Amino acid sequence: MSRLRIIRNYSTELTPGESKILRKIQALYSDCDYIAYLYVQPNLEKFSLKPDFIIIDPKRGLSIIEVKDWTAAYIRSFEKNKVVLKDRECENPVAQTKKYYKKIKTITINDSDDSFEEIDDAIFANLIFTNLDTKSTKDNDLQAKLKDRTVNVVMSDKIRGLTIDDLFSDEELELDENAVLGLRGALFPESKIKVKDDESIEKIMAALDYEQESFARRLPYGHYLLTGVPGSGKTVILIARAIHLLKEHPDWNIRILTYNKSLQENIEATLSDMAEKFDNLYNEGIFENRLDIKGQITVTTYHKLAMDVSKLKAGRNQSQEWWNETLPQACLDAMTPRFDAVLIDEYQDFRTTWIKSCIKACKTFTYKNSEGKEVEAINLFMSGDRLQSIYNSKPVNWQKDFSLNMQGRSKLLKTSYRSGKSNVILALDFLRLDEKLKEEVETFYKDEADSTLSLDSAGADGQIKFIEGMYSDIAREINKLINEGVKPEDILVLCHENRQKTKLKGIFESEGIKESGLINYSTYFSSKGLEAKIVFLTDTEKFTSVEDNTQDILNRKLLYVAMTRASEKLYIQASSFEKETFAKTIKELSL
Repeated sequence: MSRLRIIRNYSTELTPGESKILRKIQALYSDCDYIAYLYVQPNLEKFSLKPDFIIIDPKRGLSIIEVKDWTAAYIRSFEKNKVVLKDRECENPVAQTKKYYKKIKTITINDSDDSFEEIDDAIFANLIFTNLDTKSTKDNDLQAKLKDRTVNVVMSDKIRGLTIDDLFSDEELELDENAVLGLRGALFPESKIKVKDDESIEKIMAALDYEQESFARRLPYGHYLLTGVPGSGKTVILIARAIHLLKEHPDWNIRILTYNKSLQENIEATLSDMAEKFDNLYNEGIFENRLDIKGQITVTTYHKLAMDVSKLKAGRNQSQEWWNETLPQACLDAMTPRFDAVLIDEYQDFRTTWIKSCIKACKTFTYKNSEGKEVEAINLFMSGDRLQSIYNSKPVNWQKDFSLNMQGRSKLLKTSYRSGKSNVILALDFLRLDEKLKEEVETFYKDEADSTLSLDSAGADGQIKFIEGMYSDIAREINKLINEGVKPEDILVLCHENRQKTKLKGIFESEGIKESGLINYSTYFSSKGLEAKIVFLTDTEKFTSVEDNTQDILNRKLLYVAMTRASEKLYIQASSFEKETFAKTIKELSL
């Protein structure tokens, strides 16, 4: 089984010759027993280049491939810097491919990653003519003009016998996973998104994994739905998707929408870091064109957009009905197409009217689908986890509610990079105790092939510890962690109400934690989208089973969200684990 990972740029169509070479490369790697990456017509904004193919092979290096479908009769003249064809003039393809080689090779000089040193002499350039054979080059005096020390020129009569060695060399090297990730991140900066200052996660997420990257680079036009387990990189992909769209269309007006302000601020902070990175590359002359991330990509809450569109203002004590129904309906009534693309993070918290207004906000584009037919579509990208729907309990029927067919346009991510595997498994086992949620887990966590969830984890396996006692007992654990070298800012404490934050800080200070102000605090309701190495859940005995089914489901989902915020250690505190509460249930499940 081939382990070649293909990442396509769906915004451009392949010529017959390019399609032929794509099939050839796939055939060459059909028996490959290690993972290699093939980028098809990648847009290397970093170098303002668009080669036809780039292969990143950990045992061979990096191969650049340019393909020309030209026949001898199509070429009028072949000069050093340009070629005159029957219908146009263009750059000499040897010079063009050589430019690709020189530009891409600069990453081994300009990038600070030491792991690139071994690939410095393992970058190769290839020019393939699919309709021009060796005899034609001799007859038309082209052979000498196609010779180059840097560029390997392959004629059409040599394609059948082409080998991997021909595209690289017969010398093997051994690039480790970090070097491959670093190389991909250097070529495609939008795939290198730092979400948190967490070394273990940052190492794993140095570049989007294959599933994430290929989904982020899907065809620009159309609607897409991304779902996944906690910590699977849904928000990372959403941000990468927004930047990818902007790279393809620098003048697009792109809007990212969130439910709450904490998510908005997290995404804004990440985009700000990315904007600085791209600006530095532009100022250093590595980018020829400036990518205006801050100017073209805006992040707001849905309610901010709704108030801007409807012209309604929130009063001091507006009812929940006003926020959930009145304002969104006014927004829907007043909405007109205004954005080239809309991306929704945590879509499961958006009610039907909200999503309808988001759809209405999208401009309509005409494009050719995979069958070559012209169709109309909007650019709507949604990411989320239905099991984390703590603000909206109503299930979605995409076809019935929104006339959106999700067949072939959805993706389920099963690998968790943030949450330790044991944390996620315990959280899911807890949800499954309720029959309705069990059905939801088994229904929601299925991909289009209808395969059931088989949880993978790329992060460190989580550690779970239970604390029976008071806030002072939490303080003692935090003191112990800080004395062991844990940074206070790597600790997140979750509580039920905002006023408890002040109380917790005071108790922590009285227990000798001088850095209590550096610790992160949040409520259970606001914890979605947050993450930390160490997470403390306080007063979990207050989560109990109640007769009100809606509230009961909410309590379970709040705990599910909270339990999946930690990447390393999860501490669950309760005054008692003996009473019949969810705290007792979770502890018994962990045994």
